[in-house]
This record gives sequence, structure tokens and C-alpha cells, in this order.
Amino acid sequence: MMEVWGKGARALASVTGTGSTNRRALGLFTGLVLGLIVGLSPAQASSRATTSPSSKALYLGGGLISYNSLTTTSSLRGEVDLFGEPYLPINLQFFLPLKAGWQLAPRLNASLLGGQLKDGAGQSFIAYFSLPFTKTFYQGQNTQNQSVRWDWSTGPALWQQTLVGRGGTVTLNDGTGMQTFYRPSGTSRAQMLLWHLGLGYSLNQWRMDMELALNWPSSERQTQHLMFLLSYQLWESQ
Repeated sequence: MMEVWGKGARALASVTGTGSTNRRALGLFTGLVLGLIVGLSPAQASSRATTSPSSKALYLGGGLISYNSLTTTSSLRGEVDLFGEPYLPINLQFFLPLKAGWQLAPRLNASLLGGQLKDGAGQSFIAYFSLPFTKTFYQGQNTQNQSVRWDWSTGPALWQQTLVGRGGTVTLNDGTGMQTFYRPSGTSRAQMLLWHLGLGYSLNQWRMDMELALNWPSSERQTQHLMFLLSYQLWESQ
């Protein structure tokens, strides 16, 4: 298991470099995909079957959350970025069987390393709790006789963002000359309700999720957030 994670980390490092937030986020996602391909090769993957829809299971992993995708811009021409603010959260998810192939899959994502605010003004941390219902639409074996499963999911979610300001001052051009501005200090938090849509792929005891989170329909601020997660099955019980 550690060897698989090591290969994924080396693949991640090889594509992640300096540049804009959009390029870094794309590099992180590419690294996750490469880590999955390398780590789940026939020589590395275990022969243990994927989680059955009638089983309880616990997964632990990590991934990339792109906050405000297709909403923010870093271009002088105003072109929106595919990726927004990137976060690298841990992922903890528990699957509970229901009926007819359905499962309740509560999940917690949290960023332990904060993202940097613009101009070094502070750090931003996120916590994301979702309560999706998942439905398996395919379960079988691939050409290497490895257990494969596809499922889709939907459900409500709660997002919390914590901003930790460093305070102090910064000198910026206000259009007519240089002026000193005060940076915010202290800690502030904001919460919002989201609706989760996702597609999951499992290969033996590994799982990859690709998800879209939308602001609650009644919200005045409509944005979308992309998530890419890679997890490992720690425990299963029939």
C-alpha cells in the first residue's frame, strides 16, 4: 500500500510546478490520475473484491477540491478558469447498505494545509460534509479479472470555509499612486448548503470519485465546485 502511495506522490510531484493557480490545480489533478493508473496496475492491485452494495465499508484518502470552478479568473482578459481555488483535503467516507443496490455514504473532507490568500494576506481552510446516496449501476470484472464497480451519487452537503488573516499592511497601486492598505486580521467563517452529484469508480479496494457540487437552488450566489478524490478501503463488513 505504501509503495502505491509513493508512486502516486512521485507522479504528482513530476507534473506540479510553478505557475498560475489554474496550472497548479491541473497539475495536481493530473498527478492524482497518474497515481491511480500506476498504483492500480495489475502487478500492484490486490485481488480483493470491491465493496458490495450490501456491505458496510470505510475508506480513507485524499484529493483535490477546486472551489469556484468556471467562476474566477486570473487573466487580464477576464477569461474564466476551469479550476478555481485549489485545496488538498483528506477524505473519510463510510458506506451503509440500504435496499435495491442503494447505499448511504456520509463523507467528511477537510484541508489540513491552508490555501494562501492573495498577496499573502492569510490562509484559507475548508471543511466539507456530504450525505450522498449512491447507486451501483455496474459491478463485474475487467480483462485482468480484477473486481470493478461503477456507481453514481447525489445528496445534500455543507461547506465551511475558514479565513485566517495575518493582519499588517500592504502597499498597492490604487490607480493614481501607491497607497497603504490594512490587511484583515483574526478568524472568520462562512457556511453554505450545496447539492452533490458524483460518479464513482472502484478497482479492488481502491476507489476514485469525480464530483460536482452546486450551490443550493435558493442561493443568490450560484457557483460550482469540482472534486477529484482517491481513497483506499480500510475496512469492510457484510
